[in-house]
Amino acid sequence: TSAIRCRVLVILRVFNKKIRTELKRPQGKLFKSFSSALMEAKKARSRGILVVSVGDRTTFNFISNGFIPDISIIDGMELRREFPEIKRTFFRKVYEVKNEAGTINTEIGKTILKAVNLSPALIKVDGEEDLLALLACVSLKKDFALFYGQPKRGVVMVTSSSKDKKRLDRLFREICRLNEQGLNIISA
Repeated sequence: TSAIRCRVLVILRVFNKKIRTELKRPQGKLFKSFSSALMEAKKARSRGILVVSVGDRTTFNFISNGFIPDISIIDGMELRREFPEIKRTFFRKVYEVKNEAGTINTEIGKTILKAVNLSPALIKVDGEEDLLALLACVSLKKDFALFYGQPKRGVVMVTSSSKDKKRLDRLFREICRLNEQGLNIISA
């Protein structure tokens, strides 16, 4: 299960305007060019650090450059448009999960942890994968470098050793608290 628990809640809704605004900002180091992100991913792998990609474009770009992330989380969409199928043959294990838009299905944290031992693994999401980057950050116990696309800006990297990880842990706890109290509603 997730390193940070949310009592018994499985589906976390992320409607709080302040949190949604925060999550739209880059949550780690922003690379304006994919080649810089690729170089960082290769460095991480050479140090034995788990490399995670979230998003179809980011995953596709890694694979197109001959680099298969240890865990890839995709939903078959890019900017709400269908994205060409990423070949499953690149992966040792493929998991199929469900995650509605604007939510975090915390049960997927278990899938992420299983995927660590069966890498390279693909987690194909029926729904939306965007918020699963946050879940991956709080679920993984092993050192990681997680990469995701920041629309029109580049690629973001969050590492397990960064101050960003600690901030994301706090943000996830706040999402849990709001859901547990029924306070995670749309607010101005």
